[in-house]
Amino acid sequence: MLDNVFTTLFSESEKRTIINYGWTRFITHLFTFPFEMFYHFFPWSILGIFLISRKFLGRVKQHPFLLYNFYIFIFNILIYWTSPETYPRYIFMLFPPIFTVLIYLFYRDLEVNGWRSRFIQYFLGGVIILGMVAAVLMPILKQTGWVDQSWLKGAVLFVVVGLLLLCFVKIKEQRLVIFAAAMLVLRVGFDWFIIPPRYQEFQEHKEGALKAAEVTGDGNLFIYKDSETEHATSFYITLGKMQLLTYKHDSFNTTDYYYLDPRLLPEDKYETIYDFKLYRHDQPMKIVKLKEPVNGQ
Repeated sequence: MLDNVFTTLFSESEKRTIINYGWTRFITHLFTFPFEMFYHFFPWSILGIFLISRKFLGRVKQHPFLLYNFYIFIFNILIYWTSPETYPRYIFMLFPPIFTVLIYLFYRDLEVNGWRSRFIQYFLGGVIILGMVAAVLMPILKQTGWVDQSWLKGAVLFVVVGLLLLCFVKIKEQRLVIFAAAMLVLRVGFDWFIIPPRYQEFQEHKEGALKAAEVTGDGNLFIYKDSETEHATSFYITLGKMQLLTYKHDSFNTTDYYYLDPRLLPEDKYETIYDFKLYRHDQPMKIVKLKEPVNGQ
């Protein structure tokens, strides 16, 4: 039992390292990781401007609690920084410590009206204004205007975010708190206007994947060589077939069905049974039967 636990733990960790991805991906990741994290945690990541200061470490060392939080962040983030396969959800737990440090430095800079805190306030105020603009645009845009009660929802967002902007301007000492409230309101707006179109798109791809399974009837279905796939599509094809969808790399015949990426095989080599697309991908995929047996790679 324990052997299986440690084997799984090692294999899951090893495949996200340089051992699996090689030096090129590793070196590239070292340079791109900070920018990726800035993007994923935007707009709060703008507080990182306080890291670009010669006085940063000196100020942090003055307060043991801040130094403790900084050490927690820096020694843990290095693990993910050197891992070529890292996702934002892996490191959510590391950002409360670093934001504890950055928010303290923001308020300290605010006391002396420093340029960094001024810049951040103007920037966050601009984000709130953009949120108000988005509230006006959502009922107008073709992609989101069809949402139920779109004009009412847009009006509510505009008014509430507008009131928060007024508070942001008037109550200088609480601007970070007010901005957080504005982000929560805009998150509600995101759920109102962005989730329904995504759900509709997902339903279309779900139906396409189930149809791909249906057209194969009781026949065997395999993924042709290294055809591109993704979790949602393979899940619903498996659900529709009630058969595990597996890869096949040789001994192809004319009786089985194949899940094919058309980039892997000339069109004259197969008969198309059904066309569909991967979820959130532009690449079309096919369910096909081969016109002649193929052996080997």
